[in-house]
Amino acid sequence: MDEIPKLSTWLLTRLQSNYNSSPVLGDLEEEFTLLCEEKGTKQARRWYRWQVLKSILPSFGHLFYWSIAMFNNYLKIAFRNIRKQKIYSLISIFGLTVGLAVFAMFALLCDFLSTFDMFHENANRIYSVVQLFSGGIDGEQHSAKTPEPFLPALINEFPEIEAGARFFPPGRMIVKYQDKVFYENGVKFVDPDFLSIFSFNMITGNPETALTKPYSVVLTKESAEKYFGDEDPVGKSLTLDNKIAVVITG
Repeated sequence: MDEIPKLSTWLLTRLQSNYNSSPVLGDLEEEFTLLCEEKGTKQARRWYRWQVLKSILPSFGHLFYWSIAMFNNYLKIAFRNIRKQKIYSLISIFGLTVGLAVFAMFALLCDFLSTFDMFHENANRIYSVVQLFSGGIDGEQHSAKTPEPFLPALINEFPEIEAGARFFPPGRMIVKYQDKVFYENGVKFVDPDFLSIFSFNMITGNPETALTKPYSVVLTKESAEKYFGDEDPVGKSLTLDNKIAVVITG
């Protein structure tokens, strides 16, 4: 019995683990012992290994068959329990659905908050200034709003700052082009260095010069199509709040 290849025996045992393998191993061991006496250990080992190799494919077939059979059995039991306890099953399924939906929503939200601005070329070098002041429930509050002179003061005091841009949302504005009037909430006022800091993809126009002159405007693709249709918007004028004329530069 000590002459039986240990690795082959272990492999056969693992392959036959889903059904009674003792009779199979017992027959092989008995035949192996007889072959050792009749034809020698070398030939007996060769025969034993061949028997193990031949059993691999049928064993996987058995594993696959019984796995499918057990899965079908579990499905039948699940459907029977659902039919017998409809209200309880409905509550459980509803709770599971809501839980998975909430988990997916928070996972997508976390991914969005951590990656939404990473497409900028210098994302790892861009910082937002936050103002900290006393007040609130926790004794302090954070605000992205800072005084207007703060940016030039920072640039003068810290030479390591390469560029800076202020960002101001004026709120709802009336945008007019010829006889078309639009009410917009997405208008933003920025400094000239805005497009040199943030690497937005410009379809038309030069990002280095698009905002260098006062009353220059850069539109999103959706806004340009809404105002001008298929026309090239660069060089055309818009009127803000019926009094400020601006020129499209990109």
